[in-house]
Amino acid sequence: MEKSSRRHCVRLVPLAACLAAAVAAPRVEATSALARAPQGGNVLPVTSCADDGSVGTLRSVVASAASGDTVDMSALTCGTITLASGAIPIAIADLTLQGPGADRLSIDGAGADRVISHAAAGALTINDLSLVNGHYANGNAFGGCLYANGPTNLNRVTVSSCSIAGNGSKYGGGGIAVIGDLIVTSSTLSNNTVTSAGPSLSAGGAAFVVGNATIVDSTISGNTTQGAVGSGGYRSYGGGLVVNGALTVRNSTVAFNTAGRGGGGIFGLGYPIELDSTIVANNTAAYTGYFGADIGGYGTLSGADDLIIASDLGVPDGTLAVDPLLLPLANNGGPTATHALAPDSPAIDTGDNASSLPFDQRGDGYLRVSGVAADIGAFEYQQSFAVPTVAKNFAPDTVAVGIGSVLTITLTNANATDATLTGNLDDAFPAAITIATPTDAATDCPSGMAVGDAGASQLTLLSGAKIPAEGSCTITVTVENGTIGAFTNTIAAGALVTDQGTYPSPASATLNVTADAPSLALSFDPATVAADGTTTLTITLTNANLVAAVLDAELDDHLPPSLTVAASPNASTTCLGDVVADPGAGVVGLASGAAIPAEGSCAITVDIAPALAGVFTNTIPAGALDTSLGANADAASASLAVTTADRIFADGFDGGSLAMSLEERR
Repeated sequence: MEKSSRRHCVRLVPLAACLAAAVAAPRVEATSALARAPQGGNVLPVTSCADDGSVGTLRSVVASAASGDTVDMSALTCGTITLASGAIPIAIADLTLQGPGADRLSIDGAGADRVISHAAAGALTINDLSLVNGHYANGNAFGGCLYANGPTNLNRVTVSSCSIAGNGSKYGGGGIAVIGDLIVTSSTLSNNTVTSAGPSLSAGGAAFVVGNATIVDSTISGNTTQGAVGSGGYRSYGGGLVVNGALTVRNSTVAFNTAGRGGGGIFGLGYPIELDSTIVANNTAAYTGYFGADIGGYGTLSGADDLIIASDLGVPDGTLAVDPLLLPLANNGGPTATHALAPDSPAIDTGDNASSLPFDQRGDGYLRVSGVAADIGAFEYQQSFAVPTVAKNFAPDTVAVGIGSVLTITLTNANATDATLTGNLDDAFPAAITIATPTDAATDCPSGMAVGDAGASQLTLLSGAKIPAEGSCTITVTVENGTIGAFTNTIAAGALVTDQGTYPSPASATLNVTADAPSLALSFDPATVAADGTTTLTITLTNANLVAAVLDAELDDHLPPSLTVAASPNASTTCLGDVVADPGAGVVGLASGAAIPAEGSCAITVDIAPALAGVFTNTIPAGALDTSLGANADAASASLAVTTADRIFADGFDGGSLAMSLEERR
């Protein structure tokens, strides 16, 4: 029902003026609180749960912080910080308070004072905390748990059981009061109260905002504004929210709040209100003849896919006006409390996810869309889909190095409707495994496209592919390998994301790559040499595999005693690498990184000089040739015979014959 211009002039101007004037600050324009959140700065850990101002306490760390810092309580395990010295004052412009989780740490005002008071005009961000049992009762009371004089950002926060009262004429924000823009995400504001005396104004049981407000994936429940009957009657408005600025609420639930006069859930002060996939229902107001029980006040109401029972601002076309069948506020998973939907709730599958939220208020593991469409409200009923699965295998699963294997990824859907990938499915290969050339990446998944370039180390099935109802489909590609070993290829848990759920487990397959280990041989040429001569040592390396063998370590041939590298080594190699052969040294080496060609051999040649006569056996032991394709299994040896320099007779003459010959020469 439209209000007359007379009503607007008589009632809007005084009410809006009184509520806005209750805080001595101008209304903040549409500057995003998120954009102005503290950036950079230092992270200051809180190490004590006491509130005596000692080193490491929250009070002490906040007092020492500079603008832009983060006060970090994430390591605390105490569960509660009970304030013994009043509210935590924040006097700097920008600050972030980081907790371990709203279900793990509460800052308790003990009913004696606010929990946090941010007097500076900067941005305040609070993450993963609960603010509870705050109470403020000083004059014109604002903010029972939190008062912020600037843009404020609440993420995964609970504000509960806070209240304001006093001896002034204006009261606002039983839970929080913000002079600036407010963003609330994945949070719960519950059971907060504003109590006024006589004809005093009271507004915003959960929150009073002088600025613009955005509420996303959040629950506002069980908050109250109440006042006594005076000359002005009941003057308590907005049991849940009062916003003196534009209000946007997405995928949230505003329910079971109470106002003494009007707008049990939300009360507007003449600015636009936009709701999207939001429940505003089961709120109450004593004088619904003036203002709607769920939404009241002034301004315009727009949105889509909402459930609103009673609003005097009208509702957008298509809005449901039925009982959403909410279950009591409870811990339904996640760090903050929510109203679960009964299985037969009309809010199930009738909302939207225009903001592309991955999860509902509860966070990771609770899909925002679990069904044919998103549910209305902060809670998404998790329907009993059989989440599509992913499996994989190599065929064959054991191959020689350089031989290809076909990788098959199988997606299975047991549900009666096709499952559609809502994100890319990526399979990153382990080291040494790549897509073969030419690429043959393919898929039989409907509407699917497999992407994998030759030589690449990742195969991708693009978003939008479908897994047939009560069936399966595959992605295939041939892969190659360049080294030996057992290579386990794993698709990470959560990588398969569909409109019917996210597969929570990894999928793995192992490819075993084998090789014939390279071998080596030794020879001397000539094999017999005088002690003052030289011979050429040849080390031959052989690789029967389809890929080159690369030395993982230097190959060293430790020469037997009395054999050394010649003064002029004449060292060379047909292997792709460097020979190590220093004149006079007792070692000949081939440097790490040298390569033995595929299906071939190469050689190292070095001139060797003997020092003494005798027979010397040169041996390179098994395992000395350490390559990417394994190490030599067998030792290699060669012998060198070294004669004295003045020996002139061939073998076969005995000592007597030699003596006779020498005597005859005399």
